[in-house]
Parts: sequence; C-alpha cells; structure tokens
Amino acid sequence: MRYLLLRSGWLWAAVLGLTLATASAQPPQRDASDPPVPAVAEPVDIGILMRSKGPGFQPLEFHQALQSSDMDLFFAGQKTYLIIPGSRSSVRFAAQEEVQFFLKIFMDSSDPRAAFFPVKDPTRFALYTVELERNERRIVLRDDGFSSVRRDAGRPLIPRLFGQSSFVLVPNEKLAPGEYAIKYTDQRDDERYRIFCFGVDER
Repeated sequence: MRYLLLRSGWLWAAVLGLTLATASAQPPQRDASDPPVPAVAEPVDIGILMRSKGPGFQPLEFHQALQSSDMDLFFAGQKTYLIIPGSRSSVRFAAQEEVQFFLKIFMDSSDPRAAFFPVKDPTRFALYTVELERNERRIVLRDDGFSSVRRDAGRPLIPRLFGQSSFVLVPNEKLAPGEYAIKYTDQRDDERYRIFCFGVDER
C-alpha cells in the first residue's frame, strides 16, 4: 500500500512538472491591457525616394532630366540618353552598406490628394549605372549601331511593404562602386524624366 502511494505521488509530481514546463514554453499572449506594439518609423515626405540616415531619412539627389541624343556619322550610329548635371552624386553609400530605398505614398489612389504626387507606384522604378561624360552623367536608353540596336530598360528594384503607407525598395543584386540613377518610368518620352541619383564608394 505504501508502495502504491509513493508511486502515485511520483507520477503526480511528474505530470505536474511536465504541465508547468509546457506552459512556460508557450509564447506570451497579448490582451487589451498590454501597450501597443511600436510603429515602424516611416518617411514623412510623400512621393520622394529616400535612404535611411541615422535615426531618420535622407532624400536622394533629384533631377528632372531631358532626353537628348548624339549622332555618330563615322559609325552611322546614334545614342539616346538622359542628361544629369554633375559627375558625382552628393548621396553616398559605403561599399559594405546595405543599399535600400524608402518611398511613402498614398495607399488609397482614390484620395484626391494623391493626384498632386506624380511618384506613386513603387513598381515603376528602374536602376541604371550612369556613364560619365565631361561634367555630366548620362543614362543611355538606346544605342543604335551600324548593325545592332541596344535598349536598356534598367534593372528592377524589388518593393515590399514597410509600415502602414511606405515601401522599401532594394536592388536585385549587389552594386559595385560607381554612380547610379533611378528613373521613374511612368512617363511619356516627351516629358522631363524624374531621376533620383546616388553613388557607391569603394570603401
């Protein structure tokens, strides 16, 4: 009898210990009395491509570029490009730094205020490596040679939702040191193109 009591007590202690261990392994549950989860810090300005800088955000260098072209009579070719003044962007990333951009938009396109912000679709950005020509940067859109035509639609930026009304956009590959430009593509050829510029340093 004593043996049975001892055995029963041992089994009860084992079950109780297992129950407590299982309960402690469960994630804590939130209820209405808990404080809210802190919101993600988003950009304040709408329709401007930015990078993170310290505790906040820094706008990328911005230009409205016109399309131009050059004829090469000797090789019977023509280049079509966008001109950006200056040979070096003031916005810089270090080589080891993660390159990513942030865009705040009106999530509700029916909001009448959205019409005042032309940059509003995070899927319509294209990334270019720029060519340097004297004291300007060029985005080559088309290169017509004697026997071939090369068109450059740029590289995509991958968007994902960030906070309540913003997106973070990242290149689809690691960027080598150099000068870069991001073109917003939701425009006709006869308009000024909206261009955001940055550079990646060697170290």
